[in-house]
Amino acid sequence: MKIRSKLNGEVSNVRGDIAREMVKLGVAEIISDGTVEAVGEKPYRLPRPADLQVPLPEWKVGTARTVDEVHFLAIVLNVGHNHITYFGEPRLVNAKVRTVGGGTRWFSGFGRECPAEIVEEYTRRWNADASLRGPVVQERASRESR
Repeated sequence: MKIRSKLNGEVSNVRGDIAREMVKLGVAEIISDGTVEAVGEKPYRLPRPADLQVPLPEWKVGTARTVDEVHFLAIVLNVGHNHITYFGEPRLVNAKVRTVGGGTRWFSGFGRECPAEIVEEYTRRWNADASLRGPVVQERASRESR
């Protein structure tokens, strides 16, 4: 905030909490509360940390496609502008694997547990249509059936 000292008339920019305390003590007055007034534009306020909207994860089960136009069943996690896709066996969606350092991580790559209703929907659709299981899974199944 921009304040003017009542003691010596000096104008300075200080943090908002400090400016409010100085005003409470009666040693300063607020000149500007952070509103920007550019020439030829409407006044606006610069964003503050409290203005941040945390993006919520959006889960969905659908079909994805490869560059070769092969469609396959997938779980997609959208968080903001990030999209993470999992395709593979339903039993591995929430599986954890051990890392070299002794820790664990989610096999799916989501970095978190997939909600149960999404896993159920994925499993149901996986069992209902074998053609959407993806080329790698289809090739492995055809080799195992020979």
